[in-house]
Amino acid sequence: NKYDSIFCLTDFEREKYHWLGAKGSKTQLVPNAIKLDTQVANSNILEQHNLTGKRIILFMGNLNFVKRADLLLDAMPEVLEKIPNAVAVLAGNDEGESQLINETAKKLGIENSYKWVGPVYGNDKRTLFQAAEFFVLPSDHDSFPVVLLEAMSYSKPIISTNTIGGKSIVAEEINGLLDSRGNVSELAKAIIRLLENEELRTELGQNAYQIAKQKYDIKVITDKIETTFYSLIKAKAQ
Repeated sequence: NKYDSIFCLTDFEREKYHWLGAKGSKTQLVPNAIKLDTQVANSNILEQHNLTGKRIILFMGNLNFVKRADLLLDAMPEVLEKIPNAVAVLAGNDEGESQLINETAKKLGIENSYKWVGPVYGNDKRTLFQAAEFFVLPSDHDSFPVVLLEAMSYSKPIISTNTIGGKSIVAEEINGLLDSRGNVSELAKAIIRLLENEELRTELGQNAYQIAKQKYDIKVITDKIETTFYSLIKAKAQ
């Protein structure tokens, strides 16, 4: 017990430390933080990729076997039956999955209903977040994906798998929807539900922004860290 405090990202992580013998009073829940973005987007990325007027389902993350962007494509045929102008937009670096993504799109016949735009930054990233209907992250594993906090800061509802990170950030029917890992049918139904229900999208999006602001804004988190350090310093001085 040669420690004064342990910072934990999630309740799950905190419980693991308790199981290992850490005292509950010495563990602090300190999640990742984001800076809320108030800038107006100024980019032509939508025009560059022929996305103007499309209903954008946004995935943002590296294309790898963990993030499972391929599952979003697998869900698209069912989605397109109900919402023909929906388009899956994938943004991120290729980590060996782009060939699989392209082959999946071709096999499913949805080449015109998905776009991989590569990594995005600054105004391009801001534009995609603002233009998206909602954000989808169908990962198999995640500890605490900051990209979900980013999407929430743009008032976007979340569809995520019920990973440790997903469950730590997304409250079912509050700021998003959770589905089972690898379940394409559940994912498709969640996407269709949000696309068809503007009132629900708006409600979940507004809740998402408030949660991001109240729980994950960088000032909130830094204040919590500073308070912990000051209390430890004071205790040591006594």
